[in-house]
Amino acid sequence: MSAYLVSPEHIAEIARFAYKPSQFGFNPYNLVAKQKIDLDGSVDLARLLLQANVDSLQARYYDHGPVAGGFLQYEEDITNYFDDIDFAGNKILSPESIYNMVNCLEYQSCEVDGWVETDAYWALHYIKEAAAKEMIKNSTSDVVAWDYEPKREAV
Repeated sequence: MSAYLVSPEHIAEIARFAYKPSQFGFNPYNLVAKQKIDLDGSVDLARLLLQANVDSLQARYYDHGPVAGGFLQYEEDITNYFDDIDFAGNKILSPESIYNMVNCLEYQSCEVDGWVETDAYWALHYIKEAAAKEMIKNSTSDVVAWDYEPKREAV
């Protein structure tokens, strides 16, 4: 098996980053469905992301078991996945780590038909954008360009 169920801590850290107090105000929008994604905080987001990972594993390994392609034994395991996680913790990982962790979770969740149409895809898209913007803001480069205009030689 090459796909796997991402750890609850991994998903929780992504959700915590999205809702950190200094963040831009996380209000993800599904550009395909043309509607706001209805989430009520980091726990809701984490559950959405977990379900995407579970659905992807089931799509990929449908013949290995009825829940998450055999990675979980019972449907209620999904409900209990985050039982020991403190979503209100103050620890926030670096934007570089979050960016990579989102890439990982995207890869582990993309096996469903219509992945780009899902709310989870778009929520992860906005989180990755926020991490990238924070990396740019923290950049030590002298110039971070918004656009590029080559110098034109006089004719």
